[in-house]
Amino acid sequence: MHDLKQDIGYWISRFAAQVRCEFERKLAAFEITVPQWCILLSLHGKRASSITELSAHIGVDKATISRTVERLVKMELVKRQPGFDRRSESLVLTQKGDDLVPRLIACAEENESEFFGCLSSDEENTLQRIWKKLMLNQTDIEKEGWIK
Repeated sequence: MHDLKQDIGYWISRFAAQVRCEFERKLAAFEITVPQWCILLSLHGKRASSITELSAHIGVDKATISRTVERLVKMELVKRQPGFDRRSESLVLTQKGDDLVPRLIACAEENESEFFGCLSSDEENTLQRIWKKLMLNQTDIEKEGWIK
């Protein structure tokens, strides 16, 4: 008989929800959401600088990225730098955004430590290898930029 308490997917879902909920709580102190955090961190790390690049890097559709970027622009955390047309504009952090990101990184690191700090370095590496193996086994999951 299949038991919910023995279902790996159930435990992954429960744990992921707890990790995200606690991170959302920490970010709320800065009036930032997880989607906004993803964009701010991506811009801070120079991993992406356009709506298209952010969409590919984060793995979220362009319309959602555009709406979230618009909110970040209104919050004066991100600014648009014009290109030769609307599609070629780039996005950069404002000084306010650049000053905020290290504080948000500290929140993320605190959250990671709270949930994963009980793992040794070897266990953490093993967990990452297992996740990569599971992801590589899926044909319908976007892996570009995530798994090497």
